[in-house]
Amino acid sequence: MQPTSKELLLEILGIIRYTKNKDRFIQEFEAMNHLEAITNLLEKFPQDIREKIKLFAFKKNIEGIKDYISSDTYGEELRKVSEKELKSIIEVMTPILSFDQRQKIHRLMSH
Repeated sequence: MQPTSKELLLEILGIIRYTKNKDRFIQEFEAMNHLEAITNLLEKFPQDIREKIKLFAFKKNIEGIKDYISSDTYGEELRKVSEKELKSIIEVMTPILSFDQRQKIHRLMSH
């Protein structure tokens, strides 16, 4: 079974010896990914539908949103966003990592 982006990120934070609150870092990473996934999906709709979805979101009416965006579609978009953002994090920090850390992350991402 493929590890989740959360599991991968937790492993990466361990490899780089991240000393701050890992759970908070992951929560913020996931929140940003959820926001980007919704934004990406909203862009595919005409303006009037976007406004309806935003209204449902504001009212926390998940069922209303599901009339326009299926959980499968949302899950797939979230997976794409999370993968892209995880790769971006790795790309940004790679220059400051030791050879051993880079190797461990490469092995982790290759599985």
